[in-house]
Amino acid sequence: MQLGVLAGLELEVASPRINQYERGVHEPRSETARRLAEALGIPPAFLYTEDETLAKLLLTWVEMKPAQRRALLKQALAVVPKPKSKAAHK
Repeated sequence: MQLGVLAGLELEVASPRINQYERGVHEPRSETARRLAEALGIPPAFLYTEDETLAKLLLTWVEMKPAQRRALLKQALAVVPKPKSKAAHK
């Protein structure tokens, strides 16, 4: 219930609503998901990812300083080959 209240849900519906989200009965609207993530201190994308590695990366991302994030992105872009443009195939 406390999480729901922290996310701005009414006291009367907070506990049942969070329970429904946890059980997968209902999915929160994007604004509610954003507020839940904010209350938990996690990025909203974490609530939607089914990939465990991506989930860990998202949690790590939150802890990183902006310069660390830029460095990580630079490393990732260096590892992934750039897609060939359609013009190059003509």
